[in-house]
Amino acid sequence: MSGEEKERILRAVEEDREFRYALMGLLGFREVLDRITVLEERLARVEERMVKVEEALAGAVRALEKLLREMDSEKRRLERIERILGSLGRRHGLGLERLVLEAYRDLLERLGIDVYRVEKLRLVDREGRVFGVPGQVVDIDVYLGDDVCWLVEVKSFADREDVLLHYHKAVWASRQLGRRCRFVLVAVYVTEEARRLAERLGVDIVAGYVVSG
Repeated sequence: MSGEEKERILRAVEEDREFRYALMGLLGFREVLDRITVLEERLARVEERMVKVEEALAGAVRALEKLLREMDSEKRRLERIERILGSLGRRHGLGLERLVLEAYRDLLERLGIDVYRVEKLRLVDREGRVFGVPGQVVDIDVYLGDDVCWLVEVKSFADREDVLLHYHKAVWASRQLGRRCRFVLVAVYVTEEARRLAERLGVDIVAGYVVSG
């Protein structure tokens, strides 16, 4: 083989991929080449999956950022509503609690509750069943209808702890009254977690907005 032929073959090996692979196959490297090809294909699929994972993660981050903005917006809106209600209450001689009851009068009437007959009930917990300290006064709103007794809690914002406290107070108060009562929590805002808990405990919820949290 002349030097010119050798140089032409070497140039073909460097420049022609198919010729290079064919030559390697003839020399016994076909199995190695096949494995390399499989590894390259697997690596390409892994890279595609990584791109999808990165896109999904970026989407999750954007969703979280949006949720945080919405929660902050809801908090500011609640603060504005409380200021407005407080201002109206002072102007008309009404408390925040009475204003909330008035705001949801239609919904409460569907439950059979006359908001104008909801009265404040004060009971003394002599054994400390509610708060763990004997002799504490327990305040709870009550509506005594013809067929049912309603124990009412009014909040501007209600979370899981508010539902638990109202349920605990209402169970104790119904025993003190000696009659079976239904429980309702009225709020401008209630968290979704609080709504689910109230449903499990049998507490009716009347609210203007259900928010995450």
